[in-house]
Amino acid sequence: MLFNAERSIIGTVSDALAQERVKVSFGLGADMQKYKIADLIVGVDFQYERGYKQAQPYRIDDDAEPDVCLKPNDFQIKYALDHGCESQEMAEYCATRWLFDEKILHVDGLVLHSSAVVYENRAYLFSADSGTGKSTHTRLWLKRFGEDRAFILNDDAPALRKIDGAWFAYGTPWSGTSSLNVNVRVPLQGIGFIERSQTNWTKQISPDEAMKLFMRQTTSPLQKKTLVKTLDRIVALLEEIPVFLVGCTMDPDAARVSYEAMRDARSYKALGGKLN
Repeated sequence: MLFNAERSIIGTVSDALAQERVKVSFGLGADMQKYKIADLIVGVDFQYERGYKQAQPYRIDDDAEPDVCLKPNDFQIKYALDHGCESQEMAEYCATRWLFDEKILHVDGLVLHSSAVVYENRAYLFSADSGTGKSTHTRLWLKRFGEDRAFILNDDAPALRKIDGAWFAYGTPWSGTSSLNVNVRVPLQGIGFIERSQTNWTKQISPDEAMKLFMRQTTSPLQKKTLVKTLDRIVALLEEIPVFLVGCTMDPDAARVSYEAMRDARSYKALGGKLN
């Protein structure tokens, strides 16, 4: 089984990579600002407006040393420029996000490429390859349930962390091409992987089925050295949070169908490893 195979991979290579752990706290530069992101104090010296502006709702004045510092080097900026970023400004924005993706792995967290919507104080994440319709689907939630009752937590890169035995979703400053992100923490209820469909349907899937989908949407270009930690975080999440395939149309009723399936869903672990 794939899920068991991933466990085997973790056990086999973890010792070999133990010496490659990334240090996650560094000294602050003179111009480095501090932000509270996913309950972490993050030091970043944004040089360009895009990242700086997006991060301001997370800005803090605190004398504490940062838990994480994000300072892209020349190689990382060049990599971003060579892989779709059209300017130094966007390269900085992407590279700081990739670094955050890497650092959060060391504190029981990960970033999932997804659009996160909050309704009734629960976060629902919908993930897919770019262009499939994850943002379209979460906007249907706003239309179906009302913008006074539902909101977008983050439209591209919400953070997930396990705190005191429970999983939470967080807004982050990195929200893709949109500016939709909110600096709050919300209990995580479920995750759906979007498929375009002529009808609206859902299917809860096992960790074995979900593993490959997660790997496609969680591994950043800078995470090769932290593959073991990525697998470890995904394994823990898949056991404890319900995961679905979601077929959806453009009709607002698609939001109702996914919500009704996910709102009371139990995790694979809670179901004793048996799905209906």
